[in-house]
Amino acid sequence: VRSCTSDIAAEAAFLTDAPPAILADPRDGDILAEVEQLVRRGWWRAARAAVTRSHRERMDLTAPVRRAVADVKQSAEELSRWLDPNYANPQPTPMALRWAQNSS
Repeated sequence: VRSCTSDIAAEAAFLTDAPPAILADPRDGDILAEVEQLVRRGWWRAARAAVTRSHRERMDLTAPVRRAVADVKQSAEELSRWLDPNYANPQPTPMALRWAQNSS
């Protein structure tokens, strides 16, 4: 899976009947980290195939998938906020307001 250059190639690696090398030999890599990378790259088809395969192999990929999805979602929401010109270029705070917020 690590050597795949596209979402479709990685998906095909998980959909074959033969176990992918990463599932057959844990020394080839950490499947949890690999699936997390698939999600972070946006390779949704491959990530879905990996999760489907993990159900057959009785592996729990919940933690890495949820962690990666949360990170991707947070990044997407941050990008959406930058579409608002007021967020991208905030108005300067008046000095009187800054003085009133002084912690001393």
